[in-house]
Amino acid sequence: MNAVVNFYKWVKARGLIDKQLEMWADQQIAATYFDQTGFNRTLSVWTTDLRIPHRKANITSVEDGLMPLSTEDRDTLLRYLKQNSSEQNIILHAMFTLGFFTGARIGSIRTLRIENLKSAIVDPTSISIGEHPDSFILLIAAGPGTGIDTKFDVRGYLRFLKPVHEFILEYAETNVTRLKRQAKASKANKSLVFLTKDGNPYSEASINTALSDLRKALVRDNLTQFHDLKFHQSRATCGTELARLYMSVSDANAIEHVRDWLMHKNASTTWKYVKFLKTSKTARKVNKEFTNQFLGPNFF
Repeated sequence: MNAVVNFYKWVKARGLIDKQLEMWADQQIAATYFDQTGFNRTLSVWTTDLRIPHRKANITSVEDGLMPLSTEDRDTLLRYLKQNSSEQNIILHAMFTLGFFTGARIGSIRTLRIENLKSAIVDPTSISIGEHPDSFILLIAAGPGTGIDTKFDVRGYLRFLKPVHEFILEYAETNVTRLKRQAKASKANKSLVFLTKDGNPYSEASINTALSDLRKALVRDNLTQFHDLKFHQSRATCGTELARLYMSVSDANAIEHVRDWLMHKNASTTWKYVKFLKTSKTARKVNKEFTNQFLGPNFF
């Protein structure tokens, strides 16, 4: 279509057709993108209303069009960050731990403070007589008035398994790298769990830069499944595994609990997790039957 538009622009400029004829509407738009270093850029481009409509890709995804990681890839990523313990990887390991096991958005993680961690209360619904204390869930209030940012200013709770809460609190209070960064921070920022090397809060751009570096390192070390890794996939992975567990009771149970856990404004967003798991289960079954029927057991 772009070639066709350019051709008719040339024809019109040559006077071969009436210059007063309006064949389409041109409009200038601002396209935003992140460059290779993670900085947000804006590019002004001209576009027309002649784009050919097309169907969306026939891939079922969860939030923001993203696919969750498998539990194997989740564990591989966390193990890689722990074993390759540069200052940046130590921080990313803690951030991804929160993403994978609390489902928190990066905006909530960037604004999490030590006082938030210390204000955690036990979720009374997670307590059973005789149950191991590590299975308890701790609640941390998030949203307006708490200092923890949430999408659409939704009020709710971040849910921490007790070992995850202890791990993050220990990181915040004892990690040498973080304490050095805290010493450089302003009074207003000292209690933030995550600080840059200059003692500043993490911005979207600084997170993107860190992830860009991580993706390059992962691919270099032959972990090519992470070539397009997005932080939000950690949240998507958490939501998917939660939905899988709750769907063993009922779909309605899954939607209710996963919506609360991930603080979705609309239940329609939560439903995507249930749909993804149902579609994946059906696809696996059909693919297996297709292989057996058409290729046969002796094909490979």
